[in-house]
This record gives sequence, C-alpha cells and structure tokens, in this order.
Amino acid sequence: MTRTRQEQGRPDPGPGEPGEQVLLLRGINVGGIKLPMAELARILQEAGFAAVRTVLATGNAILTSELDPPATGRRAEQAIDTQFGHRIRCLAYPGPGFAALATGFPVQPPHGNYHRYLSFTPSPAAAGALAAALEEQLACRGLRAAEPFAVHGPALGWVAERGTSTSDPLAQALQRLAPTHLHTTRNLNTVQRIARILRAPEHDA
Repeated sequence: MTRTRQEQGRPDPGPGEPGEQVLLLRGINVGGIKLPMAELARILQEAGFAAVRTVLATGNAILTSELDPPATGRRAEQAIDTQFGHRIRCLAYPGPGFAALATGFPVQPPHGNYHRYLSFTPSPAAAGALAAALEEQLACRGLRAAEPFAVHGPALGWVAERGTSTSDPLAQALQRLAPTHLHTTRNLNTVQRIARILRAPEHDA
C-alpha cells in the first residue's frame, strides 16, 4: 500500500500568539498514570492559565494563555511535574489552527468500520520527520501499513480498522518512535469535539 504525505494546502496552526489555545497531554490515564481532569484543571489554573476547560478524560484542555503555544506547553509541563510528580509532555496549539485540523482529514478510509486518528507533533516539520521515520521503521522490519498515512499540518493522519488501533503495524511503529519523535494521538472524533467547543463554547463543555 502506497503511503502518502500531504505537503501542500495543509492547515498549519503555526507558532501562534497568546490567546485561546488547545493543550494536549501525552500518555495520561493510560499505562498506569492517572490524572483526574478536575485536578488537571486546578493545576493549569494555578499555573496562571485562564478559562480552563477539560475535554474528555484523555488529557485535553482548552485555555487562555498569555504565552505563545510552545511556551504554554512548557509551563504546563513544569506545573504538572511540580504538583503531580510526573513529567508529562504537553503540546499546545492556537485555537483557530487546531479547529482547522478537524476538517480535511488527509486519508480516505476504505469501506468498513475504520477509525481515523491524528498523531500530533510540535510542528509541521516534526510531523514530516515523524512520517519519514515511520516509513523507515516499517521498511526496516519488513512491514507495511495496512492503510496510507499523511501529514496534516503538525499532525499525522492515519486510519485503523476498529479494534486494531494498538495491534496495527503502523500504530505499533508509532509507539516505538515515541522516545525520539514527540507525538500524542487522538481519535478524529475527539478532535472534532474540541473544535465544536472552540467554535460554539455555549453548546458543549
């Protein structure tokens, strides 16, 4: 199966400015690290962020920050480490740019029961590097992704048949790359829910 990358016309949140942002935490409430969302909200508020709203239990928050997104991520990491005692990597994105990623998914799922995923990285360049490393990882092991994957702004879009999101060769290769290529994965449904909240806060919280 040919793997594809979307190089042009992709949404790019860019470095962003202070204001409403989306914060994604990597690896919480899985693998034994439990952080209640109420506790996360408290930590973020005490770190100086305003209008903090958590979304689902998978480590997602919408907040207002006086910092640009990379600095927001670093401050959140420091606050969580200080108060929770774990170093949890955090990636932040400007709200409008994040909402744009909920549309134009770059991979067309085949017919059947498939889930769509976005693996978020710090930047479009990092997403491209992750895609290249993923191709190399699969090739070195003589494997191939069951379906194509593609760069989508600072994220990598991919699909997996329902029930195979951890056993699919691509998903397993992504996990092996985690120590060297920072990323955190969300189901597209989660991304779309966050985007709806960003666009119409009064409708969902």
